[in-house]
Amino acid sequence: MKTSTIISYALLAATSLVRAADPVVDLHPRQYGYGPGYGDTTTKAAATATGSAAASEATEYGGGYGGSSGSEAGEYGGLKISPHSAVLAHAVCGALATMLFLPSGVLAARVIRGVSPSRSWFLIHAGVQGVVGLGLITAGASIGWARFTLKTIDTPHRKAAVSLFVIVWVQALLGAITHAVGAKRLRRGPLNFVHWTLGLATVGLGWAVAWLGFTSEWTYRGHGEVSHKWRIGWGVVIGLWILAYAAGLALLPRQLKREAATNEVTRVARLGSETEAKDTREEPFSVS
Repeated sequence: MKTSTIISYALLAATSLVRAADPVVDLHPRQYGYGPGYGDTTTKAAATATGSAAASEATEYGGGYGGSSGSEAGEYGGLKISPHSAVLAHAVCGALATMLFLPSGVLAARVIRGVSPSRSWFLIHAGVQGVVGLGLITAGASIGWARFTLKTIDTPHRKAAVSLFVIVWVQALLGAITHAVGAKRLRRGPLNFVHWTLGLATVGLGWAVAWLGFTSEWTYRGHGEVSHKWRIGWGVVIGLWILAYAAGLALLPRQLKREAATNEVTRVARLGSETEAKDTREEPFSVS
């Protein structure tokens, strides 16, 4: 399959996600400025102040939010992206990464190792988190940085999001090193526990980024107050993930018992091979 074809399919999928989210997310008409008090559109004075603030930022950063003004589409490599689509794409990428793919990658590793000795858990874990999750977070961060000119990281969402972006990349590299180094070990080393702990912390940080994104940042950027249904939904999704992981932990004793038996067999086999090799080296040379 040609690269251009893959890119076309990827763009088509992203467009479909944005269109699917379009009727669900109610964006404020004057949504692309931001600043304290921007969400208050009850008076003409507030709207005027907001427009001035947005225009001031557009002038400061040269062209506003990726285009000549906050209401126009930005062009990237010939692809025009409207502010409306950019907001939705950023939200969809972030939500899918933090609320679906990062926790599902952790859960896959936890559950599959508990029920099967197969190494397929690693392929699923690495693919879901290290490829899809990491890719979506990178895409969301890129959209946020390039499309909205967020040159100032001065809100809780932005600070947490930048931290998540850095930690996810560190975690991916650490995971690759951990599995490369520990492939021949019979027991887990310190890197395994660091990778496991940082992985859970990354998932938790991702949930916090999502929460700050659709609450404080959403209001800060002038989209209005978020419905309580979104807050409840966020809590329900996280609760389900926590319950699922807790159920997966119940499989841990079974996993450890099986791994101990496998490691003992491997240890005996290695010892036998080393003994045989030593006997071969020490066998006296004889001439018949």
